[in-house]
Amino acid sequence: MGRILAIDYGVKRTGLAVSDPLQIIAGALETVETKQLERYIADYCSKEDVTTIVVGKPSQMNGEKSETMRYIEPLVGRLRHNFPDKEIVMYDERFTSVMAQRTIRESGIGKSETAIELIKRGHRLIADDAVEIRRVAGDTLIGTSPELVRNYVELRGIGIINVAKLYGMGAVKKENEIDLVVNIVPWNTQEVYDRLGLEDQHIDILGVRVPMYTIPITPGRNLAVILEVAAMNNRQRTMGYNSAREFTEQINRRFEESQGSR
Repeated sequence: MGRILAIDYGVKRTGLAVSDPLQIIAGALETVETKQLERYIADYCSKEDVTTIVVGKPSQMNGEKSETMRYIEPLVGRLRHNFPDKEIVMYDERFTSVMAQRTIRESGIGKSETAIELIKRGHRLIADDAVEIRRVAGDTLIGTSPELVRNYVELRGIGIINVAKLYGMGAVKKENEIDLVVNIVPWNTQEVYDRLGLEDQHIDILGVRVPMYTIPITPGRNLAVILEVAAMNNRQRTMGYNSAREFTEQINRRFEESQGSR
């Protein structure tokens, strides 16, 4: 297993990030002048074991190509020609840049504590923070934990705990299908949140569209219960029932009936 090198292309300057050799942790590497980018990549790859190069694919929120794609597509072609031994991947960056910034800003938001609460409620841990994802059988995504950190959770103020030893082997699981992503963010009074649940959010993972909820939190919200409700609500939707749509249709019918009776 080698490093993953990520490229955030800019017309004048380009940002680079890289993972550790185990592909568990990623961090900023360098910002270089774009005209020196390919020389820098060649030099870095000659010194480090890089197996994958990920190039951000800038798209507009409606899915149309961004203006910079006319520079990026030729770059990807040259990378594939110059580095035939490496996997060159383009990844939709409409959400990844924002989510990466949030991940840094929101470290300590309470995800691990919520995981422990869910374990106490009978759920099982797959992975804490580092998740390996593979695509199998068409559009099925399987998530698992890197072996090095499997069964471990970091709790701030306490440190690293082994969930399997603390709660028993029934509290952990090696892998599971991924059918929902929950993005946990601090409550922002400047943001407008969907209160009915009519807006369908998705995130692209390895070419598979996965439903996503963005859940704003404030002190006092029971995040474990909210996540359970999100999972059950998503399961209902996959089975064809949408409570938000039913509620809206019911309101619309009542309004039409009241208008017709006048």
